[in-house]
Amino acid sequence: MSEQKSLIYPTLNLFLYDRRDGSKAREKLGDRFKERLQPPLYGHLSQTILADAYALHLNCCDSNDPRWQTEPKSINCLGGLKNNLLEQSQVAKGELGKTWAITGKLANEKQDAEQLAQKCYQKLALSSRCNWQTDAIGKGRIFEATIFEVWHRGDRESHHLFIVLFDAECKLNLSRIDRLLQGLLPLFLHRHRILATYQMSCEIKAKILQIYEGTRGKMNRLCDRVTLQNIDFNPIEGQLVQTLEQLDLYLQYLTALEEKKDAMIQGLKSYQDCRANLKTLAPDSDLCFLRRFKYFAIEHCLQAIQRDIRYLQPGIKLLENFIKTAEGVIKIEQTKNQDRLQKLVVATGCGVATTTALPPLPDRAGLSAENSTTAIAGWSNFLASFMMSLLLGLGVAVIAWHLFPERKV
Repeated sequence: MSEQKSLIYPTLNLFLYDRRDGSKAREKLGDRFKERLQPPLYGHLSQTILADAYALHLNCCDSNDPRWQTEPKSINCLGGLKNNLLEQSQVAKGELGKTWAITGKLANEKQDAEQLAQKCYQKLALSSRCNWQTDAIGKGRIFEATIFEVWHRGDRESHHLFIVLFDAECKLNLSRIDRLLQGLLPLFLHRHRILATYQMSCEIKAKILQIYEGTRGKMNRLCDRVTLQNIDFNPIEGQLVQTLEQLDLYLQYLTALEEKKDAMIQGLKSYQDCRANLKTLAPDSDLCFLRRFKYFAIEHCLQAIQRDIRYLQPGIKLLENFIKTAEGVIKIEQTKNQDRLQKLVVATGCGVATTTALPPLPDRAGLSAENSTTAIAGWSNFLASFMMSLLLGLGVAVIAWHLFPERKV
C-alpha cells in the first residue's frame, strides 16, 4: 500500500514538562485542565500537575471527519501537525523535557509495523539527523498495538518519541488510547527528571573541579614561594581568605551532589513504579523494553554521580592542607619579623649606651675674650670625642645585631 494512505486515525501528541515554579499562568490552568484547540485545528490541550511539576499534553489530528477513524489517511500530515502543536505550546517551555507520541492504526494486516513506524519517524522530521537504525531503542506490545521508543541523543539537539501502531484487525478504541497516554504521562516525567538531574550534577561537578584545580595550582605556587629568600606574603594572605570561602562552597557543592544522587535513586524508583502501573493496565503487555532506560540511567547517570562523589571527596583535604600551609608560612614570617624587631631594639640600646659615654661639655660661664683660644680647643676636643662615640656606638650596634641569635622557626 502506498504510504500516502497507510495509517488510520494518525494523531500526534506532545508532552511538555516544567518545574512547578508558581507561575500564575500555569497555576490558573490548574490540575486536570482540558480544552479544545481552536479551529482550524482539531485536538485538545490539557494540563496535569504532578507534585512539583507541570505536565502539558497537546493532541492534534488533521480532521474532525468521522471517517478519519475508519479510512486510511496519509502520514504526510505529521509534519504539519508538528508545526501546529509547536505553535500551541507557547504556554509551556518544556525545561525538564518533552516527548512526542504518534498513535494510529494499521490500514491492513499485510503492513509491516516497524517499516511504517520508520516512515512516520522520517515524516515527523524532528531533526536533520534522524536515523532509525541508531535512534530506535525499544519495541513492545500493549493493547493490541506495537509500541516503539525512539531516542535521538546529540550534542546540539535531542528528542524522544513513542510510536503506537494498533493492529489492523483490532477495533480502534479512543478511550483505550487515552488511558495509555495517561499512563505514559508520569513515566515520561520521571524519565526526563532523571536526565535533568544528571545534567545538573554535571554542572555542579564542573564547579567543584574548577575550585579543585585552582587550589592545586595555588598549592604548587605556594611551595615554590617558600624556597625564596624574600617572599611577598600579601598574595598568600589574599589566597588564604579566598580558599576559606571556597572550602565552604566546595562542601556545599558536594552536599548538592549527594542530593542529586538521592534524587536519581528516587527517580529510578518512580520510573519503575510507573512501568508497573502500565503493566496493570494490560497484564498481557510486553513492556520489557522500558527497562533499558532504567539500566542506562543506573550505569551512565547514577553510577557516574557516585564515582564523582568518591573522586571529589579528597578535594576537601587539599583545600584544608592549603589553608594550614598558608597559615603556617604567614606565622613563620610574623615570627621572623618579631625576631628582627628584638635584635634592632638590643642593637640600638647598645649603641645608645656607648654614645652616652661622652666627655663633659666645656663650661660656657668661663668663656671670655682672654681665654677664647682655650675655649675653642675645648670645643674641638668635644666634637672629636662626640664623633668617635657615634662611630663606636654604630660599630657596637652592628656587632650586637650579628651576635644576637635568631629564633629557630
